[in-house]
Amino acid sequence: MFWGLSFVAIRIGLESFAPFTLCAIRFFLAGFPLILLYKFPPVDWRRLVVYSLFIGVLQYGLMFWAIYLKLPAGMSSVLIQTQVYITIFFAWVIFRERVSLLQIAGFVISAVGLLVIGYDYFGGAQAVGFILILLSALFWSAGNILLKTFRIEDFAGFIAWTSFLSSLPLFALALSVEGPGQMLNQVQHASWQSWLAVAFMALFATQLAFSLFSKMMLKFPASKVMPFGTLVPVFGLGSNALFLGERMPTRVFWGALLVFAGLVVAVVIASVLRSLNRRSTESIKA
Repeated sequence: MFWGLSFVAIRIGLESFAPFTLCAIRFFLAGFPLILLYKFPPVDWRRLVVYSLFIGVLQYGLMFWAIYLKLPAGMSSVLIQTQVYITIFFAWVIFRERVSLLQIAGFVISAVGLLVIGYDYFGGAQAVGFILILLSALFWSAGNILLKTFRIEDFAGFIAWTSFLSSLPLFALALSVEGPGQMLNQVQHASWQSWLAVAFMALFATQLAFSLFSKMMLKFPASKVMPFGTLVPVFGLGSNALFLGERMPTRVFWGALLVFAGLVVAVVIASVLRSLNRRSTESIKA
């Protein structure tokens, strides 16, 4: 829910801040001053830095940039969930987690939806945003797989430190792209609505949501965690239509519907059938 609603917050935040500045402030506030309360996570610092780069800088930096380039926030909430397929694929290659025919079928359905959406978006700034959001999904998936190699017990501390580490290169990127003068001007003249959006993203969409997600990713196979990702576009599309009045062209709407339908087939239905088969097998053995 928080990730779905965060797309509204991103759009509101971008009314006052440039994308890299907004992203940097979000992660800085999610990490500081909490890092003063938590020890550095008991993981190799180099892998933690790489994870922070994947999630904070590349996933969110590219996603904020895509929405800044006028890719609709609601549509972004749908496209970013292509990370489900990439994560499942990586988990199959690296951890040998099983991939079912339903997951493959869901991928094909979503791929058709992406082609439909891409047909309308190729041309102009939205084409760049379309590509950026798919790259964002790729790096989110890479971060998910790296996350599964960690041994973590204190998830709040883990998110605080990764958020803080993410904010440092993001601030450097913002300084080089936007300049210190523009950054200072944004901070001084940002609306209270934008600051409220930043606070929501830092506390709920980052610290709380990522703590829960990280705990689930470490405890369960990726294929069992991904069903919850299908809720993101539901809340994303709904909240952006309700609060921002976003409307999609008819063909883009049908493309988004295909992407979402594919996610439901590949993740939700596949997970339900897998659970039913397991229970049936256990009852037969009993």
